[in-house]
Amino acid sequence: MSQRQLIVLIGVWVIVYPFLGVPSSWFKIIGLLTGLVVIAFAYRIRFRDSRSAETFSDSRPSAPAAPVLTTSQETPSALNQ
Repeated sequence: MSQRQLIVLIGVWVIVYPFLGVPSSWFKIIGLLTGLVVIAFAYRIRFRDSRSAETFSDSRPSAPAAPVLTTSQETPSALNQ
């Protein structure tokens, strides 16, 4: 069962649960547990999505903008003459 289906199922449970006629003490405990399950799924989905998101990294070396003259002492202006 996917997480989306499980969230829908929990949503249906939250809608139907008040009409089941459970005793007051059980109602509070089951409601608390349902809330904790919803919170756990929210955090699980949030952290799963944040880990899979691509992040920007500027660690890749970039190519030089202009060719570098290493064999001679000439400047680019001297080459144009």
